[in-house]
Amino acid sequence: ADRLASSGRRAQDRGDTPAGANLLERAASLLTPESTAHVEVTLDLGRALELTGELARADDVLAAAIATAVKLGDRRLEALARVEHALVRGAHLTEAAFEEAEPVAADAIRVFEKAGDERGLARAWRLRSYSPWAACQWGAMAEALEQALVHARRAGAEAEERDVHNFLVVALYFGPTPVEEALRRLEAMRRGAASDRVLEAIILNT
Repeated sequence: ADRLASSGRRAQDRGDTPAGANLLERAASLLTPESTAHVEVTLDLGRALELTGELARADDVLAAAIATAVKLGDRRLEALARVEHALVRGAHLTEAAFEEAEPVAADAIRVFEKAGDERGLARAWRLRSYSPWAACQWGAMAEALEQALVHARRAGAEAEERDVHNFLVVALYFGPTPVEEALRRLEAMRRGAASDRVLEAIILNT
């Protein structure tokens, strides 16, 4: 299970989402259902399923992860599961999903700050960008994403940093950032994305 999960996460990091989902699902099948290890793998699986477009399955998998984390009494794990679930629900682009994002993010930020969980903070701040995104408040969206970027870098989470950049380019394009400043930021991002062809394409398009 450890080896399959590790391979699945590496596949995710290099952008091979179908392989990542397959490996993570195999890892989850080998773990005790109501265990911390199972929930942790399930969180990654839910993210992979979202990226392959299987939103309904991702929703179900993450809802089950929340229920298990609550049974285990693990507040940090529960917060992680709730953030992942809210991020997937946000992909449905419904009003209800965007309304739920802010309270989930605010609660999770408190939990992760207390636990010193930098990667969790990166995910929660990215979720916090959803409400201003829905309201076309691009400046506030950019501020939340800049916070997410700080925590992603502290955690050394390159995949998370890439995900934040995917949203940040949108906020820079539509928001109040002066054009010359935005272009400088985009060029810096492009240099940092040299090994990620998909992100490079998104940045160059913007």
